[in-house]
Amino acid sequence: MRISFVLILTFCFSYLNIFAQENTSSVKVDSGLVALKTISNAMITGNTPEMRKEKCFEFIPALVNYLKQPNSYQIDLGYLDNISVLTAPDNSFRILTWNVEETISNTGEYKSYKSTEDLFANQLKYSYYGAIQMNAETLKLFPLSDKSEDIKNPEDLILDNENWYGAVYYAIQQFSLNGENCYALCGWDGNTGISEKKIIDILSFKNEKAIFGMPIIEVIRDGQGGIKNRYVLEYRAGSGVSMNWDEKRNMFIFDFIEAPDEESRGIYPTYIPDGTYNGLKYENNMWRYVERVYEGNNISPDQLFQDRQQKLQDSNIKKSKKKKKKRRKK
Repeated sequence: MRISFVLILTFCFSYLNIFAQENTSSVKVDSGLVALKTISNAMITGNTPEMRKEKCFEFIPALVNYLKQPNSYQIDLGYLDNISVLTAPDNSFRILTWNVEETISNTGEYKSYKSTEDLFANQLKYSYYGAIQMNAETLKLFPLSDKSEDIKNPEDLILDNENWYGAVYYAIQQFSLNGENCYALCGWDGNTGISEKKIIDILSFKNEKAIFGMPIIEVIRDGQGGIKNRYVLEYRAGSGVSMNWDEKRNMFIFDFIEAPDEESRGIYPTYIPDGTYNGLKYENNMWRYVERVYEGNNISPDQLFQDRQQKLQDSNIKKSKKKKKKRRKK
C-alpha cells in the first residue's frame, strides 16, 4: 500500500497536536479555525478520492468566508496543519497551498522501461489548491488554479494565478529585480506514485495578477544548459531528494540527480541522488546554477553529519565524566 507524503505529514502533525493540546489545554482556539481544521482533516484522510475532493470543495468556500472578517491577515493560520502557510519576508502577503490525492491505481513494480509513457503504467494523481492573501484590512485574495495537467513544458512558460503549475510551497526568499520585489518559492509536487518533483518558481505581481515564472533561472541538466522561467527537478519517488534554502551559503541547495544507467538517461522518473549537491544563487539579476557546492569547501554533507555526530558524542562523554566526578565527591 502506497502512503502519500501528505498523509505521513498529517499523521506526524496530528500526534504533535494531541501532545500540545494535552499540555496547553487552557489555550482556546477560534471556533472558526476548529471547523476549518475538521474539514481539512477529512480532505486529507477521506477513504475515497471522491470523499477527499468533496471535502476540498467544502473547505475552499469555508476558508474564504472565514477570511472575510476584518484584518483576517493578522490571524495565525498555523492551527490548520494540513495547509502550508508561508508569509513573505516583507509581510506583504502570505501564500496558502495544499494538495489532494485524487486517484490511486494499482501499484506497479520497477523494471526496464524504454520510455516515460511505459513508466507511468501505474500512478497516483494529485491536484493542488491555494490562494495568496495580501496584507490588507479587507480581504484581497488571488485564488490559485492548478493547470499542471495541461502544462507540458513548465520550465519554458510564464504563468499566472489562473494558470498555475501547482505545488505545496515550503520555503520563500525575497529578492529585488530592477527595483521591484520578487519572491523565489520552493515547493513539492507528489506528481505520481513513480516520480516526485521539487520546484523553484518565481512570484511577482503585475496588473492585479500574481505572475509565476521569470526567465532568470539558469538550469543545467544532463550536460545541457539554458535560462528557464522555473526549475523543475523530477526524480524517482521515495529517493529522498532534498531542495531548500541554505541561510549560511545564501542559496538554494538541492541533490544532484543522475540516471541509474545510460538506457535510463532522459527518463527523469528513474533519476536518483548521486551524493553531491548543486545550488541556485542570486547574482547580477540571475539565479545562477552552482555545481558541487560543498566541494569548494572540501566538506561533504556526509562529513558535516559525521562532525555533528562526533560533537554530540564528545558532549555526552563530557557530561558522563562530570556525573562520575559528582558521584565520587559524594
